Order: sequence, then structure tokens, then C-alpha cells
Amino acid sequence: MVQNLLKKARGLRAAHVLAAAFLLYIGFVGLYPLTPLLEYTKAVVKAEISPADYVDKIDELYYGMLSTEQGPPLLQNKGTYINLNGAMAKLLGQPMMNERVTLKNGHLSNVVSWRNSQADIEATARNITTLAQKQAGGGGQFLFVLSPSQISKYEDLLPTGYTDTMNETADTLLQLLSREGVPCLDLREQMHAEHMTNADAFFVTDHHWKPQTGFWAYTKILNALAASEAIDPVDTFYTDSSHYAFVTYPDTFLGSSGKRTGIYYAGVDDSVFIQPRFDTEISLTIPDRELSLTGRYEDICYNTEDALNPDHPDYFQYNAYGLYGWGDNGLNQWRNEQAPDSSRVMLIGDSFGNVPFSLMSVYFSSCDELDMRCYSGDFRQHYADFQPDIVILEATVDQAFAENTGYSFFPA
Repeated sequence: MVQNLLKKARGLRAAHVLAAAFLLYIGFVGLYPLTPLLEYTKAVVKAEISPADYVDKIDELYYGMLSTEQGPPLLQNKGTYINLNGAMAKLLGQPMMNERVTLKNGHLSNVVSWRNSQADIEATARNITTLAQKQAGGGGQFLFVLSPSQISKYEDLLPTGYTDTMNETADTLLQLLSREGVPCLDLREQMHAEHMTNADAFFVTDHHWKPQTGFWAYTKILNALAASEAIDPVDTFYTDSSHYAFVTYPDTFLGSSGKRTGIYYAGVDDSVFIQPRFDTEISLTIPDRELSLTGRYEDICYNTEDALNPDHPDYFQYNAYGLYGWGDNGLNQWRNEQAPDSSRVMLIGDSFGNVPFSLMSVYFSSCDELDMRCYSGDFRQHYADFQPDIVILEATVDQAFAENTGYSFFPA
């Protein structure tokens, strides 16, 4: 009898063991939120909350079990549950988990299938054109930069049955801007011309591009400004990647998509920190954080309140990309008296701008970086006070119709 049991045990595959462990954990998960579930039920019976609120409470309760974006966790060791869930999804070959699709290159992505209306696209084009014309009318320079998304315009990355519309609508926006004579830099076309794939450019588990790609974008933006004679020819000392160290900590970063799927579903990414190999002395002020720093680029650029522990990375709390420029802020003010170009540059963009915009502080003496998703000040007053020589407005393909481009900079 013992021999038969051993024979059966040897016949078990790792998948069976994983399935058993998963089911045991599911049992714990099912019991753990039972207390708040009963409390909500009592509340609706006593008419303390409405049936509609009851449904919302239960939905929030169970969504919180799988999300790391809900504040205090409803489950202890929530990351363990997400990891087990992701391992099972990987084993079963599920192409989608927790609103994230696995692309053909193995990367995780959010897919947008709805379309922006023509009216929305035209309204966005008017906002951008008005800002460009205001800048040109004062003798300044303007550049609209379109950053790529994980879903490439030129690569077949979506699994069967999925569609994404963002590249198509972004193309329409660029056509409208081109008709108005707005200077544009389409980084999708730059990638295509240089045979750079999205697998090369993006994290696997995060929707952002890698810091190395952000550095590449920084060089392309400077080259575009020089080509339009907005600045003198680029001093290539500051754009030569050999003059920078790309300090890498392997397998220490789980991106925003990975936090929904765990470390086993698509793996983990590297953390990369860019450091100039030459001397820099830069000042950074972030009013929203009441923060003011002066020092080398690598000493002030990174959010030191969220430091990496490379030996024991906290995959579900740590954000390697979000360290650049201290994350998303309404206003970052960069100053560098040693910079090779004395232009005053206004940088407006989303989180894709965090890396290239922080590097602009190495090249320009004065940079005011604004994210209109977070900015609460008076833009027109700030523009008048700063008097930018150059305005760069950056938007990602899937954020091309969001707050940064939809903001009414100078209403008619």
C-alpha cells in the first residue's frame, strides 16, 4: 500500500501541487473578508445603507483583494495571493489577467478599444495650436512631442481578438497639427527608422518606457530643437551615452501592470539609474512637496523617500520608474548655472516625460516642468512670469487626449 502511495506521489506534477496550494489559499481568502461582508449585510438589512451602496461596498471589498491601489490592504500578504493567482493564470495560458493583456512580445499592456470622437481630437488640436501660436507670437519656439505606447504602430503585438485604437487617433491629431504648422516630433517614427522594437524600448511589467529609452528621447528632442534652429547645434558631449553610467539592478522592479498580475505571470524588470560621468550641480524645487535640493544630478533627481533595497526588493510598493523627478508633480523647477545652453525651457508632459525632462536640466540652465494633471496654479501667470524661450509639450499616444493636451492654456 505504501509503495502504491509513493508511486502516485511521484506521478504528481508541479502543476498539481501548485493547484492544491492555490485552492488552500483561496479557502483562506474566501473566509478572511467574511466579517466585513456580514457587517455590510447587517447594515443593508437595518436600512443603514442602500442596496446600491451595498453592491458598491462588496465590489470594492473583493476588488481590493486583487489591487495594490486601494490603500490599506484587505488581505494580509496580498502580494502572495496575487503571485499565486498570476502563477495559475500563467499555467493555464490566460492571455489576460486583472485588466492586463499579454502581448505577443511577452509584455503586459492595457488595451483601449474605444475611440475618441472627432470633436475631442479637434478640441485637443486647438488647445495645442493656441499654445504654439502664443509662443511663436512672442518670438519663442514650440515643439509637440508624441511618445509611443506599448502597443506599437508598426508591430503586430495584440493577441487574436483584441484591438487598440490609440495610434490611429494620435495619427489624426498629428495631421491636424501639421495643417496648422505646429512643429511636431513623432517618436514612433524615430523608433521605426532606427529599427527599435517595443520590446527594446519598454518595460515588460510596466506601461512606461525604460530609462534608457527616456535618455534616447532626450537626445532626439534636443536634435529636433537644433534642426528647427530653436537652439544652437547640440553639444554632443551631453548626449553621448558613454558619458553616462546606467547603473542596473537586475530583477528588482515590478511595474504597474505586474503589480496586478504578480511576479510569476510575466516576470520582473530591472531597475536602471542614470548618472552623468561628469560633474553637475543642479538645483531642484518642487513646491507641492515643499522640497528644495542642490547637488549632483543623481543626488537630486531620484526620490530618496522610496529607495531600492536590491537584496530584498519590495515588488508591490517600490516603483523604479517613479523615482525619476520625484514622480508626477504639478511643478518641478530645475536650475543649472553650468549648463551649456542658457535657454529658459517650459516642459509640459505626462509621466513619460519624467526621464527626458529631468535630463534637460543637464543641458539647459532653467527648466520649469509642469504636469497639468497635477498642476493647480495659474498657468497664464506662470507663463508670463517665466517667459520661456522654448515650450515642449509631450504626450503619450494613449494620453494624447488627457489633461496635458486638453488644458485650455490660452482660452479664446
